[in-house]
Amino acid sequence: ETANIGAETSFVHTVLMNLIMQVRRKVDSFGYFSGKVEPGFDSCPGYYDIIDADKEAMDLDTMEELIKDGKICGIDDFERHLDRIVSCARKYHKDEDNFVRQEAEKIHALSRPIISRAQQRIQNK
Repeated sequence: ETANIGAETSFVHTVLMNLIMQVRRKVDSFGYFSGKVEPGFDSCPGYYDIIDADKEAMDLDTMEELIKDGKICGIDDFERHLDRIVSCARKYHKDEDNFVRQEAEKIHALSRPIISRAQQRIQNK
């Protein structure tokens, strides 16, 4: 039975790693959400005055590390972390016409079917 739990965990881990790669490739084609925001480099002055670096900030590189470390271990965890990326973009970029905000909205919309397919794979295992 322990082997089954290990195999199940390994399968879910594989699905999550595949999912993060799909989100990167299909949803974040410009790579805006790949790494941590660097306010000076990314032209986001005062970003961490608005966004809490520890409780709110999230990016796809960090998500991938959390999956590798077993700290994101299910679809719900994955979705919560991805939603943090979108939430931060909405909070910092108040203007709905802002390009980065629009890219975040695309992540929100376009990732849902990808996440649903991953959820189905896990449920059908």
